[in-house]
Amino acid sequence: MSTKHIVAGLLISGMTLGSVAGLAADPNRRPTREEHHGRPEHHGPQGPDLNRLAARLHLTAEQKQRAEQIRDRFRTQSQTQLAAMRPLRDQLRGMLQADQVNLEAVRAKLQELGAIHVELRMLHIQERLEFEALLTPQQRQQLRAMRPEHPGRSDDDGPGPGPDEDPM
Repeated sequence: MSTKHIVAGLLISGMTLGSVAGLAADPNRRPTREEHHGRPEHHGPQGPDLNRLAARLHLTAEQKQRAEQIRDRFRTQSQTQLAAMRPLRDQLRGMLQADQVNLEAVRAKLQELGAIHVELRMLHIQERLEFEALLTPQQRQQLRAMRPEHPGRSDDDGPGPGPDEDPM
């Protein structure tokens, strides 16, 4: 993954976190399209979409309960990773605002952030695989049919673009 892609992904992640913070300040405010699609709970078997997905796939009560457990476990793990990124982003921002930018230090900080980015992607993929494992073969087929086509993406990229995904 190139530094350009890492920086783009980090900028998007930072914008997403800022958007979520803005929503927390005014919970009655309707999110913009970018905020809505950038929220982690929008993607995969999560948030309000889990109820809609459960209805469309005709999940049993047990499947839905297990899906909620998977969602909650991975949400907690993702939040931990995102929290670890915040101080690194602040450090990077400070490094880039210095009078003389040390490119090697910037590269090292980007690599630290990139490693967490990879872990977030892996969590996303693991969540999807665990969710799919609790489905019947027919439900898995229905789920795959629901997934929107994304040119240039492989099926193992996870369910839809997330806040940690490079849009380029």
